[in-house]
Amino acid sequence: MLDVLNIYLIDKAPKHTDPTITRARVMTLAAWWGDKTLAEVNGTTCREYVAHRTSQPRRAARPDVTGNPARMVTAAGARRELEDLRSAINHHRTEGLCSEFVGVALPDKSVPKEDWLTRSEAARLIWAAWRARQKMGEGITDRDVGRHVARFMLVGFYTGTRHGAICTAALTQAIGRGYVDTDSGVFYRRRQRTSDSRRSDCRRGC
Repeated sequence: MLDVLNIYLIDKAPKHTDPTITRARVMTLAAWWGDKTLAEVNGTTCREYVAHRTSQPRRAARPDVTGNPARMVTAAGARRELEDLRSAINHHRTEGLCSEFVGVALPDKSVPKEDWLTRSEAARLIWAAWRARQKMGEGITDRDVGRHVARFMLVGFYTGTRHGAICTAALTQAIGRGYVDTDSGVFYRRRQRTSDSRRSDCRRGC
């Protein structure tokens, strides 16, 4: 399976919106599937992989710092990794390197969340962040410490953009980043591939 994943990493990952994230998922897959063969990919081993991943803490978990129990990898996260495995196997077959069809069993999709903030709840969050002031010992200074958070929430609430795209966005076109066109008032969320890729790679409001 290492060959299958390596070919996918070389041929397909660089064309993805964020190759770094794809690479991280493929490396996670390789740690478990690397010593297996294509013939060993079946419903049983896919379910074993999901069980293995959901017993692990998330990579970003820092229980020693936060003091809270580590959040575990979800079935949805394991499913996304298996989708990469499926894509890698399909690419391997498309390239003529395997003649057999190999299916990848995915766990069921998670039930969509139905919770949302009301307008007044969102307003209270933004206002609290905007008014937040630095604390020094027992006193509070005039230094604001949350206005960048308030701006972040405003962009997220009004555009429905994921946090990663908001935090990496630039104010001018830049390779590998989305950008905000302040003249036209358009947020191009798709990462730029080349310096002149506005027409080909960007879509208004996405």
